[in-house]
Amino acid sequence: MGGNPTTFAGSDHGFAPQWLAVNANAVLFGASVGGASLHASNANAANCGAATTDTTKACWAGGTIQVYVNPARLQSTANPTFPTYEQVRTAVRNAFPR
Repeated sequence: MGGNPTTFAGSDHGFAPQWLAVNANAVLFGASVGGASLHASNANAANCGAATTDTTKACWAGGTIQVYVNPARLQSTANPTFPTYEQVRTAVRNAFPR
Protein backbone atom coordinates (compact mmCIF):
# COMPACT_ATOMS: atom_id res chain seq x y z
CA MET A 1 0.00 0.00 0.00
CA GLY A 2 2.93 2.31 0.55
CA GLY A 3 2.98 5.54 2.52
CA ASN A 4 1.30 5.66 5.89
CA PRO A 5 -2.28 4.42 5.44
CA THR A 6 -4.77 5.34 8.15
CA THR A 7 -7.52 2.98 6.99
CA PHE A 8 -7.26 -0.55 5.73
CA ALA A 9 -10.40 -2.45 4.79
CA GLY A 10 -10.61 -6.16 4.08
CA SER A 11 -13.23 -8.77 3.38
CA ASP A 12 -13.55 -12.41 4.33
CA HIS A 13 -15.41 -13.14 1.06
CA GLY A 14 -16.04 -11.66 -2.36
CA PHE A 15 -18.68 -9.17 -3.34
CA ALA A 16 -20.58 -8.83 -6.59
CA PRO A 17 -23.16 -6.37 -7.90
CA GLN A 18 -26.74 -7.14 -6.87
CA TRP A 19 -27.77 -7.66 -10.50
CA LEU A 20 -25.39 -10.63 -10.61
CA ALA A 21 -26.95 -12.24 -7.53
CA VAL A 22 -28.37 -15.76 -7.78
CA ASN A 23 -31.00 -17.15 -5.43
CA ALA A 24 -29.38 -20.56 -5.23
CA ASN A 25 -32.20 -22.11 -3.22
CA ALA A 26 -34.68 -21.09 -5.93
CA VAL A 27 -32.46 -22.77 -8.53
CA LEU A 28 -32.32 -25.97 -6.45
CA PHE A 29 -36.08 -25.76 -5.80
CA GLY A 30 -36.68 -25.77 -9.56
CA ALA A 31 -34.20 -28.56 -10.27
CA SER A 32 -34.91 -32.21 -9.68
CA VAL A 33 -33.36 -35.63 -9.46
CA GLY A 34 -35.46 -38.72 -10.00
CA GLY A 35 -38.56 -36.52 -10.26
CA ALA A 36 -38.06 -34.94 -6.82
CA SER A 37 -36.98 -31.33 -6.19
CA LEU A 38 -33.44 -30.93 -4.91
CA HIS A 39 -34.71 -28.40 -2.32
CA ALA A 40 -38.43 -29.18 -2.11
CA SER A 41 -39.15 -27.15 1.04
CA ASN A 42 -37.52 -23.95 -0.30
CA ALA A 43 -36.97 -23.31 3.42
CA ASN A 44 -35.34 -20.04 4.43
CA ALA A 45 -34.48 -18.94 0.92
CA ALA A 46 -32.53 -16.04 2.45
CA ASN A 47 -29.49 -18.20 3.16
CA CYS A 48 -28.62 -21.73 4.17
CA GLY A 49 -31.93 -23.03 5.52
CA ALA A 50 -33.34 -26.44 4.70
CA ALA A 51 -35.77 -29.03 5.95
CA THR A 52 -34.43 -32.43 7.00
CA THR A 53 -36.32 -33.90 4.03
CA ASP A 54 -34.43 -31.75 1.49
CA THR A 55 -31.83 -33.48 -0.65
CA THR A 56 -29.67 -30.35 -0.89
CA LYS A 57 -29.39 -26.84 0.47
CA ALA A 58 -27.41 -23.81 -0.63
CA CYS A 59 -25.40 -21.38 1.46
CA TRP A 60 -23.61 -18.36 0.11
CA ALA A 61 -21.31 -15.52 1.00
CA GLY A 62 -20.73 -12.82 -1.57
CA GLY A 63 -20.17 -14.43 -4.93
CA THR A 64 -19.60 -17.98 -3.67
CA ILE A 65 -22.33 -20.61 -3.41
CA GLN A 66 -21.82 -23.84 -1.47
CA VAL A 67 -24.30 -26.63 -2.10
CA TYR A 68 -24.58 -29.20 0.66
CA VAL A 69 -25.94 -32.69 0.04
CA ASN A 70 -27.98 -34.31 2.79
CA PRO A 71 -26.49 -37.81 3.28
CA ALA A 72 -29.76 -39.01 4.84
CA ARG A 73 -31.46 -38.42 1.48
CA LEU A 74 -29.04 -40.54 -0.55
CA GLN A 75 -29.39 -44.13 -1.68
CA SER A 76 -28.58 -46.73 0.97
CA THR A 77 -29.70 -50.20 1.91
CA ALA A 78 -32.42 -48.59 4.03
CA ASN A 79 -33.46 -46.27 1.17
CA PRO A 80 -32.80 -48.06 -2.12
CA THR A 81 -35.09 -45.76 -4.13
CA PHE A 82 -33.25 -42.56 -3.16
CA PRO A 83 -30.80 -41.06 -5.68
CA THR A 84 -27.06 -41.73 -5.50
CA TYR A 85 -24.56 -39.01 -4.64
CA GLU A 86 -23.44 -38.89 -8.28
CA GLN A 87 -27.02 -38.42 -9.49
CA VAL A 88 -27.52 -35.53 -7.06
CA ARG A 89 -24.16 -33.98 -7.95
CA THR A 90 -24.97 -34.14 -11.67
CA ALA A 91 -28.41 -32.60 -11.12
CA VAL A 92 -26.89 -29.72 -9.10
CA ARG A 93 -24.22 -29.07 -11.74
CA ASN A 94 -26.84 -29.07 -14.50
CA ALA A 95 -29.07 -26.66 -12.57
CA PHE A 96 -26.48 -23.86 -12.63
CA PRO A 97 -25.44 -22.50 -16.02
CA ARG A 98 -21.74 -22.35 -16.75
